[in-house]
Amino acid sequence: MPSNIIIDCERMKYHHTGLYHYCYNLGKNLIENHNHDNEKIQFFLSEKEGAIFGKDEIYIPQKSWHKLLLPATGKTSVWHATHQDTDYYPQHRKVPVVLTIHDLNVLHNTNKTDLKKKHFIKKIETKIKRSDHVTFISAFTKDDVQQHFDLNNKPCTVIYNGCNILEIDTPASPLNTPQIPFLFTITVGWQ
Repeated sequence: MPSNIIIDCERMKYHHTGLYHYCYNLGKNLIENHNHDNEKIQFFLSEKEGAIFGKDEIYIPQKSWHKLLLPATGKTSVWHATHQDTDYYPQHRKVPVVLTIHDLNVLHNTNKTDLKKKHFIKKIETKIKRSDHVTFISAFTKDDVQQHFDLNNKPCTVIYNGCNILEIDTPASPLNTPQIPFLFTITVGWQ
């Protein structure tokens, strides 16, 4: 029987964000590289996204009430929570969970109240305890998490974000090249 992997792509409802592109490229690459005989990938995302990964893929339409009661996960081999802020998390299920942590920006944001930070810490602690494996998008993020949370010797892996730029144009040579050293800056005016 093939492994049944659910990828939480719910945040793809916010187009033009880093999490959208992260989930999109993760999904595309999983489809291209998984063993179709031994693995079945399902995408948990908003129906508005349609068949974004192709009409032959399996989709679990995300509903707001799934925050309280997730879809059936009885035959699920792995649930991949693709970001630490997800509200869709199999807390009380026996399904193995991979949690990806992108950052702890809430803790470092001086505009956030102590109460918000305390709430964030509690949510992340609960998710880390419940997860079977934690992945991080950088060594910096892993170190930051280790400074703030007890990972209890949980398996952890750093998986750097990829790049979806397929071609790079060769830049044109400048029309005017200064003959002496210079400092180059770009300023952006805010209105």
